[in-house]
Order: sequence, then C-alpha cells, then structure tokens
Amino acid sequence: MLICEGPEITDRLTGATVERRTFTPGELGVSSLGHHGLVRRSTGRNAWPALERWLSGVVGDVA
Repeated sequence: MLICEGPEITDRLTGATVERRTFTPGELGVSSLGHHGLVRRSTGRNAWPALERWLSGVVGDVA
C-alpha cells in the first residue's frame, strides 16, 4: 500500500508491485483528511491499525 496523491509518484517504480489503497474521510471517522492526513491523531487512530495489518503481511511474505 502506497499512500500518495496520485500515480505519478509510482510511475518510475517499474520493477515494483504497487498496491494502492484510498481511504475516504468517512472510512476513518473524520469529516476531512487535510494536508497532514494520516499523521493526525484523530485520523490515525482509525487508519494505522489497517496499515499495520497490511505492513505485517508484506514483511511476513518477504522474510
């Protein structure tokens, strides 16, 4: 899962598998995400558990 504004950041990753996940404000229990998005405490408390599960799965596959 790569969190970014758009595909341009991943366009040069030709040898990588890119998995994109978009969170909506409603999914995270907030009215808007804003510039700091997932690093805000109010947003992060709902987003980071999902990110942690994803990262644990990726690391588990590589190790």
